[in-house]
Amino acid sequence: MLTVVIELWAILCAVFDLRKREVPNWLTLPVLVGAIGWRLFNPDAYAFLLALVTLTLWLLGWLSGGDAKGLMALGLLDPRLYAWAWVGAGIVGVVW
Repeated sequence: MLTVVIELWAILCAVFDLRKREVPNWLTLPVLVGAIGWRLFNPDAYAFLLALVTLTLWLLGWLSGGDAKGLMALGLLDPRLYAWAWVGAGIVGVVW
């Protein structure tokens, strides 16, 4: 059930990104804060590593803020979805 909710949230983020070229903070920040809180009670070193890698990519300027917050939330909630997000972004990039 949680995976379906996360996937619907990711689709909503993608729609905003495609239409406005921006993912609003009200859509990403609450999920990121919730993901951090959830991981504090359910630690997973791999999930924290994915979030750290994404933060580094944002600090280097390779990712925009909305993309970085969304990817960090995905990585913390479910690392498999994080990997699929990169696969999907790669496919869209090649097609675009």
